[in-house]
Amino acid sequence: MMHRAVALSPRFPKPTLGLLSYKRAMPGATAAVCRARHGVHNDASEFFPISSALPELEEEFTIPSVPDKIELKGSRRLVAIGDVHGDMSKLRRSLHIAGVLDPGSSRDNPRWSGGDTVCVQCGDVLDRGDQELDCWRLLADLARQAESEGGTFAFLLGNHEAMNFEGMFHYAWADANDDFEREIGSSLDEALGTDKWREPYDGNLPARWAALEPGGIFAKALLSKMKVAMVVGRTLLVHGGITRPHLGYYGGIEAMNTTSQKWIMEQQDIREELESFAPGGKPYIDAQSRANVISRSMPKCLGGSSPLWIRLYSHPSDSQPRNPVAQGMLGEDYTHTA
Repeated sequence: MMHRAVALSPRFPKPTLGLLSYKRAMPGATAAVCRARHGVHNDASEFFPISSALPELEEEFTIPSVPDKIELKGSRRLVAIGDVHGDMSKLRRSLHIAGVLDPGSSRDNPRWSGGDTVCVQCGDVLDRGDQELDCWRLLADLARQAESEGGTFAFLLGNHEAMNFEGMFHYAWADANDDFEREIGSSLDEALGTDKWREPYDGNLPARWAALEPGGIFAKALLSKMKVAMVVGRTLLVHGGITRPHLGYYGGIEAMNTTSQKWIMEQQDIREELESFAPGGKPYIDAQSRANVISRSMPKCLGGSSPLWIRLYSHPSDSQPRNPVAQGMLGEDYTHTA
């Protein structure tokens, strides 16, 4: 048996960047003006890692680590929640219906009411909504409470999380970007005593990218603990879909999750190359180069034909798939080979 969260946008073959908030904040600014404003700086590496610059914020968004496989015994429930996309009101309603958020609790003090329930959010918290950080804050709070009360709240990666790793912000809404700038960008300016950390991101929503890229501010506390897939009882959960060849090619669920976690958290193989993009060149080209480095290093289990992106099960929506291969796969049991 397999749960599938709705997966949306097609995979872009190559990351292309949308330079949004920086130009809006500085109308008409040229690369030279940007550099003059921040001062000439030729060693971006002194601002790394910025991931440890905001420990209080990192603590607020911390989620517990959970195993790749969880047994369901007795009357223990499994609840799966699909795409959130920054919509706080619908997220809260979904959590209320699932019985894991106390309807009497306030937005500022949410209370886990799920007991030993296993709740899995199946990816795509990001994009297409204006309350991304608020949604993450609520989910992280409930996940910590669930752990302390015998429950489990786990999180899967979606294709929109993967896009944001690469600086592909096509579906990021302006109000959500403003939240990243207000809560993260301004805080980094103050914590570091400078805004030069922005320069290696060259105007491509630096606060958002610094938070969401591999090795970024949310890497340790949040993103590295999200999974490509997991098994709860006899249910295999994934954002887009999964096939038996996936399990063989990527080495199984545990291997996919370990590979993803290592890439998001350690980033050792790409950090040196990223640090080579010191300010001084043309901003768009440097930001594009940064995105290309991240894209090239991204594990295949997060890429275009991976379980984050596959669409075999979702056409047509809300009914049996037309694809004959997908029809056959729905009858297979993957949980023993995962």
